[in-house]
Amino acid sequence: MVYLVRHGEPEFTGGERRCIGRTDLPLSERGRRQASDLAAYFSDKNITSVYHSYLARAKETAQVLSGAKYPVIQADGLEEIAMGEWEGLTFGEIREKYPEIYERRGTDIMRIAPPGGENFTEALSRFSCAVKRIINEDKGNVVIVGHAGINKVFLCGTLGLNYNEMTEMAQPYGCVNTLAQEGSGISVESYGRMPLDTPDDAECSYLLKQYKTPDKVVAHCMAVSRKAAEIAESLKMNCRIDKELIRAAALLHDIARTEENHDEAGFNYLLKCGYPRVANVVRSHHKLSPEDFEAITENTVVFYADKLIHGTKEVALEERFLKSREKCLTPEARASHKFQYDQARKARDLIVLHQTQ
Repeated sequence: MVYLVRHGEPEFTGGERRCIGRTDLPLSERGRRQASDLAAYFSDKNITSVYHSYLARAKETAQVLSGAKYPVIQADGLEEIAMGEWEGLTFGEIREKYPEIYERRGTDIMRIAPPGGENFTEALSRFSCAVKRIINEDKGNVVIVGHAGINKVFLCGTLGLNYNEMTEMAQPYGCVNTLAQEGSGISVESYGRMPLDTPDDAECSYLLKQYKTPDKVVAHCMAVSRKAAEIAESLKMNCRIDKELIRAAALLHDIARTEENHDEAGFNYLLKCGYPRVANVVRSHHKLSPEDFEAITENTVVFYADKLIHGTKEVALEERFLKSREKCLTPEARASHKFQYDQARKARDLIVLHQTQ
């Protein structure tokens, strides 16, 4: 197995994210936590070696990930794409100072390089050579600590995807891409996934802050999470549910509340953040699937808990839907309201049936 990871979050000067191809920055406190999460994830993966580029953020991630358990090896060719004159600039500054080349690069990213920098075709060639060299020299399960841009172009090439769409590929700080060696080539089993299935409370708060979720919505999410946890604890032991998944998904269910179709917007954002299981629950908090009524799922619990909280106050199901029905001014809105009410009652009946007395 070949595990290609992205380094942890670096410490940006002034806290503002900038273009940092070869700019050398250490890890932030959050980045070190991400590296520790990677160390826990790889503790049972029979790793033989951890490879990294010469850049400090990759080296530090590799060292924390290894925990002195595996050799840590610096390898040529793994470094991030060189950004030339764009190094150290904010992305707003790049768009302002280099509007023409910025626009051209957006439509032909493989061939157009930043002034004085490297294009993705060149970067892919030297990175692919480095990965092949590592695979040929090290026959065990290896970790390669890479960077966002170079990881994305390599994954796109391996998956046969359109390179111009690589900017949409999930590659959050501290994520894991799982590759399998097949003869002389490799295949991608999964990509862009965080080592922990569910973010802890601190990471949930960070994600809400990054999305600029309003404070009153965050307060509602916290109340829903508490109620969801209470429901989960009340269920019989034979209800096989992931309580941590329920906690995190409830905390994040309205992360995109200000957006149209906010359940879908939240799903897409959390996928990019590397949490597909959480994303799927968030996507379901307005509409459950038939299987969510066959047996209690995490979707069922979060959906029902959300329907019991108005603002931050717990209310009866009938009261919650009576309040919301007043806002339904069209036949379509009233039909949607009835559909959700019917689903909420079915969820309640299922949950009551499986609660301890």
